[in-house]
Amino acid sequence: MRLLSVFGCAFALASCSSPDLVTLHSVEASPAALARDAEALLEFECHEALALLEEHARRAESAARAAAVDSPAPSFDVAERIGWLCRLVFVDAEGRPVRAPMRGGVSLPYLSMPAESWPHFPLAVEGGCIFVLAEGLTLAGFPEPMSDYFTELRKVARKTAVRYAQPSRQECERAFEQLLASARWRSIRWSHESPNFAYAYHEESVRQEVLRRF
Repeated sequence: MRLLSVFGCAFALASCSSPDLVTLHSVEASPAALARDAEALLEFECHEALALLEEHARRAESAARAAAVDSPAPSFDVAERIGWLCRLVFVDAEGRPVRAPMRGGVSLPYLSMPAESWPHFPLAVEGGCIFVLAEGLTLAGFPEPMSDYFTELRKVARKTAVRYAQPSRQECERAFEQLLASARWRSIRWSHESPNFAYAYHEESVRQEVLRRF
């Protein structure tokens, strides 16, 4: 049954045009590009969108193995960005964005950014705009295989009811100002120090990370 479902998805995807997911093959990850890619995936049935993203993950893993021998690694982690798209497109049975693949952490004060306030972490959706707060993973240990991640999603994921329009730069600027003024942003603790634990992040660096993508 597993083989039949995979071949069925492959046949379905081969018989229709696959979307050009800019986020997965270009350095660009602007709010407009993320909205365009998420919306393109939402045009597929849930199982088709999952199969398409899993195929991108397989190709990225093959390319990464080849790059380790023949050429420099890409300037971004495709698997990380696949996780972004999954969190924008799929929700669990309770309507919450599916979890991200366990492949490391980003440079954000996540302890003061609970999932209730930041459901798409490390993305933020505000005023219809999708903002990348941080990119680049730090891992102590082994990353979760993307095949395992998609095995779980096939069991729990369904498409979100949210739809994404491509925002203009002016709309992004207004939405980002709304985010900066929001209670969830003001609740972020950018530094902390205790006898057993301490961290310090720079709010301005995160702001610039968002702004450079407009």
